[in-house]
Amino acid sequence: MTVADAAWDDESLDAVAIPEEDEQRLIRAFRIGAAVGLVVFLVVLTGARTTLLGWAPSGDFYDAQAESLLDGRLDIDADRLGIEAFTHDGRAYMYQPPFPAILRLPITAVSDAFAGRLGQLSMLAAALVALSATRRILIEARRALRPTSATTRLELGLGFACGLVVAGGSVPVFLASRAWVYHEAALWGMAWTLAAFAALLRLRRSPSWGATALVGGASLGAVGSRTSVGAGACAAIGLLALLVLFERRDEPWRARLSGPMGTATLLGVAAIPAVAHMGLNVLKFGSPGNPPWAEQAFSKISPGRQAMLDANDGSLFGPQFSPTTLLHYLRPDGLDVTTVFPFVDFEAPGGPIVGDVVFDLVDRTASIPASLTVLVVGALVGAWTLLRRRGNDVGTWLCIAAGGLAGSLTIVPFGYVAHRYLADVMPLLVLLTAYGIHALLADLDRRDLADDPRRRPVRVVAWTGLVVLTAAAVWINSGLATVYQRLYVPTADPDLVAGLIDARTTVGSPPTTIRVEGGLPERGGKGTVAIVGDCEALYVWDGTPAGEFRRDAWVPVERARAAGHVTARLDPGDLRPGVRYPVVYAPNAGPVIAWIEVAEDGRVVAGLSGLEGERMGRPVAPLGRDDLDIVLDPYVGEAVVRLADQILVSAPLPRGADVTDLRVGSSGGVAGFEGTTPIGDVSDRGGGASDSLCRSLLDS
Repeated sequence: MTVADAAWDDESLDAVAIPEEDEQRLIRAFRIGAAVGLVVFLVVLTGARTTLLGWAPSGDFYDAQAESLLDGRLDIDADRLGIEAFTHDGRAYMYQPPFPAILRLPITAVSDAFAGRLGQLSMLAAALVALSATRRILIEARRALRPTSATTRLELGLGFACGLVVAGGSVPVFLASRAWVYHEAALWGMAWTLAAFAALLRLRRSPSWGATALVGGASLGAVGSRTSVGAGACAAIGLLALLVLFERRDEPWRARLSGPMGTATLLGVAAIPAVAHMGLNVLKFGSPGNPPWAEQAFSKISPGRQAMLDANDGSLFGPQFSPTTLLHYLRPDGLDVTTVFPFVDFEAPGGPIVGDVVFDLVDRTASIPASLTVLVVGALVGAWTLLRRRGNDVGTWLCIAAGGLAGSLTIVPFGYVAHRYLADVMPLLVLLTAYGIHALLADLDRRDLADDPRRRPVRVVAWTGLVVLTAAAVWINSGLATVYQRLYVPTADPDLVAGLIDARTTVGSPPTTIRVEGGLPERGGKGTVAIVGDCEALYVWDGTPAGEFRRDAWVPVERARAAGHVTARLDPGDLRPGVRYPVVYAPNAGPVIAWIEVAEDGRVVAGLSGLEGERMGRPVAPLGRDDLDIVLDPYVGEAVVRLADQILVSAPLPRGADVTDLRVGSSGGVAGFEGTTPIGDVSDRGGGASDSLCRSLLDS
């Protein structure tokens, strides 16, 4: 009796001698590898800081959705969503499904003080779900291909490598580079799809209503987090339902349709997430299909997006995009190896584009073969074995793999290329890799090569290849995550950028450094560091084309007071509620005033006056953090007020604005402001300090 035969009868599983001790050894090896990978994941997730409550731009969308759900509605304050808001019938909605918001409900019901700070915890939870599902798939592959085999050292090594790569050497570690809505949705979609695949394998092996419920819950979570990859889970369930109908063709219709593994049951489980998603879209957008892209706030203000929609019949989807997306995602050379830390990088954004097609964006993206090599190799072995129809219950694995392929292909006809979308391919790669690992081991078992001394050179080569591929996977993916987090991400944290440049000065080839006077050059070489004046400011060129999201490709690293940078310690308890207090006054730049106000509930709001219209941020809870960071940068043209790690308000500043006479804690008599602000510990932070990165670059 095979495991596949036993799948129809719980009691008959006893007839298969499954060595639990050997499975536990494999599980331990996987968990050790996963633990090592999670260290890499956490270092990237926190930016090497000691908190899992860091704030991120666009990291509060799910918090806003949770708040609205608690109020019994779906719409969200348009100011919270900004350019991502879809307006329908006078109300604003987010297009991301709400499952990660539902996870926040217990915390949001108690307090909304952590808005924008729960993303890291949520993404860590998603990574743990993905690892748990991967472990389950690995064990199910063992039971399908080698249920009675003893564990070998090679198997333990492969299990360790699998855990390490999934946690710290593949797409999840890149997603950890910023805990904002886009990465969080992708990680949860990947995690729940893997969980659905694992639950399907368990259901097939040991049918029960509990296993059916797990399949339904995981697929609902997948579609409710990211529809594209979640559709793959639904497709896998539907295909398995058809397989069951075929396999049980000699049984009565009632038996074929009913029960935990019945065709009707599985089709119902597959339909529930799809119906729920379409119903939610009807409530939000008035249509069960894709959101109306023309109604998004970004589409209304972006000439580039409008031109793209006009050229593609108002949609971001279409077969015309497929040649370009396939080129970027499948090209073998989709990675740039450099001489500066971390020695890997994305290629420049923007192209190539196949044919006369208008894309929304072709962002920095490393290809699947180049960045996920070890998983691609494992998946090819698994696919080859499945297509040759070797092993037990091949039909089930083929159905799930076909579902994973369907979920992966959703990123192909999409007019937007981005590295985060590779998360949609991960469930397929992990599934096939798990199968490929045990297919390879089963072949070695049959040939009895484990202890053959004549095969020692082969084993040495195999172990060397495994170590090299695994190490390369961690290096490449953590490196891409690092350079994205600390350089390419919009509104990069200057402290994180400084950490990257500091590492480049001590590891590998130092970056090219130039000194300029009076302003920044229009262009620079990739990674070039520019020092303005006598360390007035320090910038690095990242090559991002100027557009709606970035005004300049020069990324701030350090800025002194001469470049409009001031930090101050402020105790909100010293301020009277409802009064605007000036923090920094630039009389020769408009004038421009950066100010703060404390509400009755203790929340802090910041604003910028004197620019094109007044800019005012949303009130936030200070959470005991009272360091204000104010920048009025005339070189890249930005004005920003931060409270610790959180951006309170930002606005464009005229380039070349005169910020030489900054006054702290005073409005210079401008009406509408309290005369002075009780501020302590004002510092001239950045390039002018004796211990700054800029000074160290000059000294070297």
